[in-house]
Amino acid sequence: MIPRADLLGVKISTLSFNDTIRLIAEVIAREDRLALSPSPVYTVMQGYERDDVRQALNANLAAPDGMPVVWALRLMGHQVERVYGPDIMQAVCARSTREGWRHFFYGGTPDVVEKLIEVLKSQHPNLLVAGFESPPFRELTCEEDEAIVNRINASRAQIIWVGLGSPNSLRRC
Repeated sequence: MIPRADLLGVKISTLSFNDTIRLIAEVIAREDRLALSPSPVYTVMQGYERDDVRQALNANLAAPDGMPVVWALRLMGHQVERVYGPDIMQAVCARSTREGWRHFFYGGTPDVVEKLIEVLKSQHPNLLVAGFESPPFRELTCEEDEAIVNRINASRAQIIWVGLGSPNSLRRC
């Protein structure tokens, strides 16, 4: 069971940064699935205000991404540290070069995603990129969503980085 603390109805993980990385590795080793949502104040407030966002966050692993979230949880008596999204990406990419994990990048414009991959590969030369996709900047139909899921699954990526912004990254058909 993942330890969590309730912040305005959103269940925020109280795992340390290192324990979060270990959990990701364990999930991949089991060939299981985990949706990690780095959650700054904006995301927590979206969860507070919208039932669909709160349900998605609570079904996933909402990590304390911003310091105001960390401070609020500490004021409530929880021992928690910041689990910052970009730091998670760097740590997971570093570990994945040793483990052989494959990555898929979803979101952003093609230029931005290609630049991100270029930078990550310069920092982690053995990074395995299974693919990337830049969806149109509009809401996708369920059929389009399904086609994208099929392409991602066909890539055999173990790690999928979703960069659609909050709460769009949480949307599912």
